[in-house]
Amino acid sequence: MTKFGDQTWINIIQTKGDWSSHVLTVVDNRFVYFFTHGIGYESEALRLLGEVQAGADPFQLKGVTRPVITGVDEITEIKVPAHNSQVDLFAVRDGKTIRIPFPVNGASAVEVARDLIGSTGIRLVEDKEKVEPHLAAVRPLLVAILPAVLWFQVWSVANKLANGIPLNIDKMPPKSQSTMQLTAQVAESLGINGVMAVGGALVLGFGGWIAYRIMKPPLRTVWKKSV
Repeated sequence: MTKFGDQTWINIIQTKGDWSSHVLTVVDNRFVYFFTHGIGYESEALRLLGEVQAGADPFQLKGVTRPVITGVDEITEIKVPAHNSQVDLFAVRDGKTIRIPFPVNGASAVEVARDLIGSTGIRLVEDKEKVEPHLAAVRPLLVAILPAVLWFQVWSVANKLANGIPLNIDKMPPKSQSTMQLTAQVAESLGINGVMAVGGALVLGFGGWIAYRIMKPPLRTVWKKSV
């Protein structure tokens, strides 16, 4: 992420193998945010940024999608999600709340938000709030995916061994044979009952983690208008 002067941010991120640019700038007391797709070089994003700062209409820029323009005084809230990878700006437009997400590409989102507020003079008060329960459960669920997949593979093999079903390892592709042999050794060592016990332990462990995070959710940093 690069900062230009006191009121301009540009961020380059890579998604799905294509270079994409998230550009956020402040021009004449207005936030101008746009997302570009398929632009390969930072210099091109800088050129577009310069055009906006020179007065060009963001909606007419070639290669730009989803432009958002909102007044600094329309920003009602700023949030940094628990993963701390972006800054979410919220504004009210025609009675509806709009969200402007700005990825920070490895930088501290909290520091970017503080810098943003200090540079633009937005009158918001920093605070902490609990993450919603369904968001608090996301991390343990994601972590649980790999153990669940590995357990299922071992259980499948253990179930076949327990029922006398041949594995036919020699008929598998060479790259798969070594993996299957290792899985079969683990399954044979644990037995079907042992594999089920491991599965139960995984359910209890991750279930407990999810319950703990729901009861005591992590906090995220927010900035709101003072009451």
